[in-house]
Amino acid sequence: MKATTTSGQPVTPTRLLSIPTVAAALDVDRRTLYRLIEGGAMPVVDLRTGPRRSRLRIPAAAFEEFVAGRTVTLPPARRRPRSATPRC
Repeated sequence: MKATTTSGQPVTPTRLLSIPTVAAALDVDRRTLYRLIEGGAMPVVDLRTGPRRSRLRIPAAAFEEFVAGRTVTLPPARRRPRSATPRC
């Protein structure tokens, strides 16, 4: 029997990423990632494993959205004109 929502739709499993995995993918320290989470920039799923024990996971879709929202195109590099006189 497949799992369904209350409206009868099939449940699609969400891929969850660990804090160290996301921090490594962003090339930042875990503390930086926790600051992003606390600031509301990165949503998390809290998998409580007991009193006062939480295990945070980041949905893969939320991580991809976070990266896509911060992707920029850099302007072309400006070249300085070469001077007519050689440097000594």
